[in-house]
Amino acid sequence: MNRMTILAVLCVGLAQPLLLPAGAQIPAVQRPIRSTLHGRLAGAGLHKRLHAIPWSQTLGAPKLEAGKQVGYFIWHDAKGVYLATTNEVDKGQVFRGAVRVRPGSIANVAGVKLEKQDRFKQTKPNVVQFRFVTHEGVDGITFQVSDMSRFIAFRLNLASHVTAKVFLGAKMTEAQNSGRPGVYLFNLAK
Repeated sequence: MNRMTILAVLCVGLAQPLLLPAGAQIPAVQRPIRSTLHGRLAGAGLHKRLHAIPWSQTLGAPKLEAGKQVGYFIWHDAKGVYLATTNEVDKGQVFRGAVRVRPGSIANVAGVKLEKQDRFKQTKPNVVQFRFVTHEGVDGITFQVSDMSRFIAFRLNLASHVTAKVFLGAKMTEAQNSGRPGVYLFNLAK
């Protein structure tokens, strides 16, 4: 059984679409972010053990109101995938997590509106980890997934706890976890 560290990627911004041929490899970063969150999603049978949310629920950008909302926002458009955080607390809260695709890879990861204490790192070709201290603003990342990717999983943590404050797409539908607290698994074909 493979163990893969899961990272949640926060995204807001523009990126060019990237189509990777089957089997394409992206070099892994040598040192992962040190984190107390090391969520693991086991091998290829993950989608059989967890409820997968249709990816179509994440279509379109939400209307983010910095300083008036708290949570994670996940969406996609023709340019890529986005995960953003917002917060109402002036002193800031830690948003931490991972994103993983299976099969396939993640490419062109870019931070959006990140400050000095915010960071993200691609630890494997199919995994990105992040840690943001979000104040009354927006922090995030954007990325693309390869055409061969079938599932994308987000493991999300807010202030050292799993969170249910996860909103999807332009409709900002509140996401239901996939059967494991803090884990949101999406079927890219639906």
